[in-house]
Amino acid sequence: MTYDQEAEMGYLYLFPETFTPAIEETDELEENEFLNVDVDQEGRIVGIECFNEEANVIRAVHSQAFLYAEHTDRFSLRLRNTIPKSSSHLQGVTFYFAESDHTGFIGFDILDLERYPVDVLRTLVQPAYK
Repeated sequence: MTYDQEAEMGYLYLFPETFTPAIEETDELEENEFLNVDVDQEGRIVGIECFNEEANVIRAVHSQAFLYAEHTDRFSLRLRNTIPKSSSHLQGVTFYFAESDHTGFIGFDILDLERYPVDVLRTLVQPAYK
């Protein structure tokens, strides 16, 4: 996760830096004009660009370590501990928002485990505590 203070833009990588897919296109998330997604040649979202007010969550937490949680059917990443009021689905990923109008980005779930490499995502999973 990075935040560019000068551009007031945040970027959230879905994969570790050792996994370097080539970005084929960048699309605006239809429900929220302040989120763009970078998509690779395999049709996977590899990064999320956050602008304007959606970049605020990245600015607030960019220096913290956020790791995926692995569930039986998905990988989840949450930037805030907020109950979602709306969601949007694209390329096997569900985006969650704090507000019913698809604003207040709070995180996502990777649901299409056939498309996204589980072994790579597991390297970002928070270790279990005993």
